[in-house]
Amino acid sequence: MKNFFYSRLRSLLVLSIAICVGTFPAWGVTQKVRVTLDLTNVPITQFFKEVEAQTQFKFFYTDSHVKKASYVTIKANGQMLSDVLNLILKPTNLTYEITGNQIVIKEKELPQKRVLSITGEVFDTQKIPLAGVVVQLIGTRIVTYTDDMGKFVLDIPVPSITPDSRLQFRMIGMDDISVNLDNRSSFLVTMKESLNTLEDVVVTGIVEKRAESFTGSVSTISSQELMRVGNRNVFESLKNIDPSIYIMENFAAG
Repeated sequence: MKNFFYSRLRSLLVLSIAICVGTFPAWGVTQKVRVTLDLTNVPITQFFKEVEAQTQFKFFYTDSHVKKASYVTIKANGQMLSDVLNLILKPTNLTYEITGNQIVIKEKELPQKRVLSITGEVFDTQKIPLAGVVVQLIGTRIVTYTDDMGKFVLDIPVPSITPDSRLQFRMIGMDDISVNLDNRSSFLVTMKESLNTLEDVVVTGIVEKRAESFTGSVSTISSQELMRVGNRNVFESLKNIDPSIYIMENFAAG
């Protein structure tokens, strides 16, 4: 009975040692193994074979993963295997794990982009959807526009969001609106018509300017004056009323 007890104890001790060896950290195992290589522009799978020939390790990988890797060039003279593996895999999207005498090649886990998607709708006071409204995260270049139905989607990187972050809504003829994000992901916005934009403007034929900001010579012609001239061609009427008006005629078709 006593011999049986000691036999069981030895078995458990051997098993514990085997488990410890099998779970030894990957960097520790590869630091004890050195390789000598002289490879120039070869497939990465050829590199795996050369390492297998010099060590007790075997590589396991998926073809679809390694076929994207560029060709390998390496010169190593008694370098640690861990250093060589890190050097070879650094420019790729691959990494490795060691389990026992197996080196498992796998794709790196890329960090997910953290983005907050803000959605919403913009209307006027009559509940009519507003298209072309500028929606912008204030203080950034993160911007989008509402579609024909007044709807929008604005993707904001989470690092760009602060407790004071605000969205601004802008549209010609409407009052600007700014609202706090407040960890919200959906907005219903009502914009009011701006009374300030209903002032006189000067039409130059190219752009429109506010009357007070226009510094050139201005002639004001009323609709009654145009009707009094009676010419069906409005441009001819303008020239008849004010000879200083010059209108270039274009006889091209269309």
